[in-house]
Amino acid sequence: MINKFKCYKIVILLLIVNTLISCSQKVLLYKGKTLQPDKIAIISGDDGLLEVQEIDKKQQLIMLRPGVEIHLLPGFHRIKINVRPFQDPTGRIIYSKHYKIIEFNAIAGYNYKIKYLGEGDWNNGGTWSAQLSCICPNGSNCQKSVTAKSEITYKDGTEYIGETSNGIPNGYGKFIWPDGDKYEGHIKDGKSEGNGTYWKKNGIKFQGIFKNGQLNGDGILIYPDGLSYEGNFKNGIPHGHGTMLYTNGTKFIGEFNNGGKIKGKFNLPDKTNVNDYLKDGFTAFLIACYMGDIKLVEELINIGADINIPNKIDKYSPLSRCIGNDHTDIAKFLIKKGANINQRTKEQETPLMIAVRKKNYEVAKAILDTNVDINAKRKDGNTALFLAVLNKDKDMVVLLIKNGADVTIRNNFGKSPLSIATDNTEIFQLIHSNDGSVSLLEDLKKAIKLLPPIKKDK
Repeated sequence: MINKFKCYKIVILLLIVNTLISCSQKVLLYKGKTLQPDKIAIISGDDGLLEVQEIDKKQQLIMLRPGVEIHLLPGFHRIKINVRPFQDPTGRIIYSKHYKIIEFNAIAGYNYKIKYLGEGDWNNGGTWSAQLSCICPNGSNCQKSVTAKSEITYKDGTEYIGETSNGIPNGYGKFIWPDGDKYEGHIKDGKSEGNGTYWKKNGIKFQGIFKNGQLNGDGILIYPDGLSYEGNFKNGIPHGHGTMLYTNGTKFIGEFNNGGKIKGKFNLPDKTNVNDYLKDGFTAFLIACYMGDIKLVEELINIGADINIPNKIDKYSPLSRCIGNDHTDIAKFLIKKGANINQRTKEQETPLMIAVRKKNYEVAKAILDTNVDINAKRKDGNTALFLAVLNKDKDMVVLLIKNGADVTIRNNFGKSPLSIATDNTEIFQLIHSNDGSVSLLEDLKKAIKLLPPIKKDK
């Protein structure tokens, strides 16, 4: 019995000695102390920052260098590590202006080794980021759920703050681009993916479901002036069903195609504001004309829309807008409703000039049946007849001359319709036959000078 008891005592004594030896090999961690590479730190803790062994229960932010392995005692740990610059084996000092904090969920029984990924000239204050690699108990690499929080600065000046995986932004984070644009939200493989918000430097804000770096799906677009769109997006542009809310409370609900309205209706909080300007100098009626929605045009007229209020910026009237967008039926409808057929754009074009430019014979004829100023000039002095000649549109030239177009009138450059028709024999003869002015001889002389030289037979 005594011998057995002595044996037990010897075994226990050996275990204690072994434990003491083992403990003496541990690296004692103190506040502000840095571990040396390739040393093992035995740590534990239920929550918060790393604890300094079991000896000091104070939660400390431990400074680690690359190459340090952290072995976890049994239990689940949420760990934060502040990784600081170090001196590499070649003696080059690697430093950064900011410490890098890594936060991750750790699993007992696995080792986590700190390593670095970076780019640029570190010695001159280049960018770098820290990463953790997981090592299984048997020493092989393994895939475990490790989420790292990093700060990365790219070569073009782009900054990223947030979660990373394998050195690539993944999870939740924030991008700040050199031009002032910002994004915050979910990220996959370095691109915005999932719920997020994008702020452009000009004040425009995108919020919603992102895919491949752009809004795709449901989202909200808010402009600096308060205008907003809520609905479906495709590649960052309103596309599909949506609602446009204007600053005066007016709503447009309908279908959008590549950012433009194609079909829908307006909800007006007060009929008295039907003629208010909404966005980009457009009224609700101008938008309806732009879309070519005849039903919406009629509805707005019935509640008091003014059919002559032009766009605040380019001064296009509803009639000019319809002609320019090839909405012939609505243009003819507005002419019958008494739209101003002599109203000018910013460039001093009349609806007739636009119809001539667009080669819209049907609308031009409808305008000529009214009390139109057929010889009105735009900024460069050209009339509708000049535009028809420049377009080489014989039918339009005939229509205009029959309705009294002046064939002797001159533009700001001193040219007449005849002098610019020299490269089109039919139009030249047509204008010539209708020119009874004393300036005909002068124009003919100028026209002859512009004709190509006659080749002589050898």
